[in-house]
Amino acid sequence: MTYLALDLGTSFIKGAVLDLDTQKHAHVRRQPFPAALPDRPTYFYEVDPAAIVAATKALVEELLPLAPDCRGVVLCTQMHGLVLATPTGIARSNAITWQDQRVLTVDPDRDGTYFDHLKALISADEVTEIGRELQISRPLCYLYWMAKSRNLPAEPVVPLAIADYVIAH
Repeated sequence: MTYLALDLGTSFIKGAVLDLDTQKHAHVRRQPFPAALPDRPTYFYEVDPAAIVAATKALVEELLPLAPDCRGVVLCTQMHGLVLATPTGIARSNAITWQDQRVLTVDPDRDGTYFDHLKALISADEVTEIGRELQISRPLCYLYWMAKSRNLPAEPVVPLAIADYVIAH
């Protein structure tokens, strides 16, 4: 019994065929993760979500003939990425990866950065509840920046992890 194993990493999208009967993997492949979009503002790190889907689909199409009895796909991914999509799955933002630091930009309406203001809103108890310090590489930070800088889409959207967006397509 075989499965395709995919890893949507920051540098590469990797894949292999897992054989559960022999407990071995074979046909390891990798291709570069799509590049960040050019001409984005300082601190922004965005990738075209359609390019991520296309690269992942190409890898699946390359591996699938090598696993004729494939039972499914197992997937892991870079943490903390985000795509805003409509409830039907249409992207309304680029993919924002954990490398994005837009929350460190200065809020033109107040002193300090957006991150300074977000940290002031979260109590010590809440920080304990989330399990660690608040970090700039988290979707909460991207969403806070979007809300405060009036960059959220006007229509209803769902925040999706990059892997969830890929699976939906």
